[in-house]
Formats: sequence, C-alpha cells, structure tokens
Amino acid sequence: MQERSALGRAIHMVRDLRRRCPWDRVQTRETIRPYLIEEVFELDHAIAEGDAAAVREEVADLLLHLAWQLVLGEERGEFTPDEVAHDLETKMKRRHPHLFDLGPAERWENLKRKERQRGVLDGLPPALPALHLAYRLQERAAGVGSTGPTPRARSPRCARNWRRWRRSSTPRPARGSVRRANRRARSPPSPG
Repeated sequence: MQERSALGRAIHMVRDLRRRCPWDRVQTRETIRPYLIEEVFELDHAIAEGDAAAVREEVADLLLHLAWQLVLGEERGEFTPDEVAHDLETKMKRRHPHLFDLGPAERWENLKRKERQRGVLDGLPPALPALHLAYRLQERAAGVGSTGPTPRARSPRCARNWRRWRRSSTPRPARGSVRRANRRARSPPSPG
C-alpha cells in the first residue's frame, strides 16, 4: 500500500497511536464497533442533508475506522492492507468482467448471486434498519425479474419517502462543540 495515499497515512496514524497511546493500544474490534456503526449513520445523515462539510468530516472518521480494521487485522495475523486491496480488485474485476476483457456484461444481482452461492434474498446483514432492509429486499427481488414495479420506477418514490421519514424521525445533531461534547460523553475516556 502506498504510504502517502490517504488510506496509507491513516494506517500509519493508527499504528503510531497504538504504539504511543495507552487508550488506543487496548482497543479491539469489539470496543470500537459501536463507534464504527455510529460513524456510518452520521455519514448517512450528512449525505441526506447535503452538507458537504459534514460529509467530509464523517468520511474522515470512517477512514479512521477502516484504518483501525486494517491495522487490527494485520496485528492479529489475519490479513494485510495489500491483501484486502487485492481482494477488492479481484471482486470488482469479477463484477465488471466487460470492463477488464474478462467476459460479457451481466446483471449485477446475477453476479452477486453467483458469488453468494445462495438465494438472491440472502446475505443482507440482519442489523440493517427494518426500512432499509425492506428496500434492499425489494430491490434484489426486482433485480432478478420479480413482478411489481421495477427498481427504476419505484426508486424515486421510495427515496422521497425515505427522506421524509428520516427528516421527521431523526433529530438534527448539533454541529461544532456541542456535538463533539456529546460524542466525548459517549466515548470511553482517553488518557492522551
């Protein structure tokens, strides 16, 4: 992995924190998992709000969590960042054979079903919020020819309803110092 790439610099930062900071040194996948989930939802919220500055901030937080997972995997001898990047390249070439002269274009859901070796509706994480899970199940079913509205016809309406629901049910987080104070209040204390 290129050390000067954005991800390379994030990995270097996490390695350094693990060496020099007692709090970072003792973190595990289990201890940082709640924050990873929170960061994904914060990024989703920033995207839904169209707030470019917040998207940038949340992408940085998510980049940190990706670096954490890569460093922890490396420390445990499970995988290296380069192996993960190779897996990603292999998967994308398999899913886009027509772009790499590996075969004709195929429907996305058909390619994913071959990978899963299971039914088209299998493989979604059970922790997905119910509305999102329902949307993805409908999308997958329609992707393999299920009757009913096509994803294209259904998509704008579902997206509009999803945005309305999110606006009405999601409290707007405070920006700046109040938000950071709230995050610190939920985080274990850091000695450094």
